Amino acid sequence: MIMGKNKLKIKKMKQNDNIIIKELLKEDEGAQMHLEEIYRIIEKKGQVFGAFREKELVGVAALEPEQIGEKKHYAQLKFFYVAKAKRREGVGKKLLAHIGDVSGYVGGDILFVSGQVSEDAIGFLLSQKFVAAEHSQLGKDTDLQAVGANYILETEHAKHRGMYYGMSIGMLLGISVGLMFGQTFYESEGIGMSMGMAIGMCIGMAIGASYDESKKKKEEDERE
Repeated sequence: MIMGKNKLKIKKMKQNDNIIIKELLKEDEGAQMHLEEIYRIIEKKGQVFGAFREKELVGVAALEPEQIGEKKHYAQLKFFYVAKAKRREGVGKKLLAHIGDVSGYVGGDILFVSGQVSEDAIGFLLSQKFVAAEHSQLGKDTDLQAVGANYILETEHAKHRGMYYGMSIGMLLGISVGLMFGQTFYESEGIGMSMGMAIGMCIGMAIGASYDESKKKKEEDERE
């Protein structure tokens, strides 16, 4: 669960939350049509999150449990809704950021939306760095075309995946080298391990960040 400065909490929804989700969507007939879909995802223990202000549910978002693509790295934003009275208050932005983080950490490098999207929703998606599929190199991917993806977002975790991996590998290598270094020069494994871990993390982050940057440049060159 996360909490913002404006007392906005985001938590994973469970089956006993179905009633309050239904209550939230009562104000929009179109949104109500997705209730069974949301219930299905919750029942499968999928990723459905609610945004709460105090104890009131003011937004809900759902990720399709099954990721697609050859590498299973495309995650579908199946449903997204913010209470009409709470829009333009940062609720949608925080909820989408949380969904993006969750998607990235479970392997969904790319978050996509398919199907009919309202004009208001399109404006919001574009403001949150989603890109229309026809304007993206990723839009040519046959897996995304097959599911009718029309708006695509590379998650922040995916953008910096190399840095995260580099930091983890560097930390592990640093600990190993640091243990030997500490025993040899300080007769203290603790000092060596701490020094090695810090140095390894820095080197790993630098290498990973360089990889991320070169990957980004390559993708930009391919789009041109």
